[in-house]
This record gives sequence, structure tokens and C-alpha cells, in this order.
Amino acid sequence: MSFFSECGDGSKDNHNTISSRVTVYYPFHALQGCELKVVCTPRKGGNAVTVVDPEGFRLKVPEWMVFPQAAQYRLSERAEISGAALFSLANLLKSITDK
Repeated sequence: MSFFSECGDGSKDNHNTISSRVTVYYPFHALQGCELKVVCTPRKGGNAVTVVDPEGFRLKVPEWMVFPQAAQYRLSERAEISGAALFSLANLLKSITDK
């Protein structure tokens, strides 16, 4: 059973002992690989999870960084971008400069 209370930022304080810890999977985060105690969870997805770092300080980690899929991000020797993305960027820049 989970018990939630409001945190000051509108998120919920997580008192769930089953999932009260998260691991940072994002490889470019300073705490990558660390298992951290969750203090507050976001009310809606896509926000930050408030955790306690190894030094005892509270900090917010973007929620997507604590999912195993975040471990797949890597640097590449060669940048890659799709033609569709380039086309969208060109349209965006055109709309800005036409004003």
C-alpha cells in the first residue's frame, strides 16, 4: 500500500517502502549508477523525482533518467540527424526570420 502526502512543489511525498529507491541510469549524470532514496515523486509523468544524494542533500533528477532505457544514450563519433528533423528546423528558422 502507498501513502502519499503533498510536497511543497505540488508533487507527492512517497512513503511507499516497496519503490522508495531509484537508480540513476543516464550515463552522463554525476550520480549514474547510484541507488538513491526517493523523497517526493511527481504528480504527473515527465517531471523530476526528488531524491537524497549520498551526501544527504535533496536534489531533483528528471524522471526519465531513472528508467533503464536512459542507459542507452551514448556519444557518437559522427552526429546523425534525420532529413525530416533538418526540414523542421529550416521551417522553424524561416518562421522566426520572416517576422
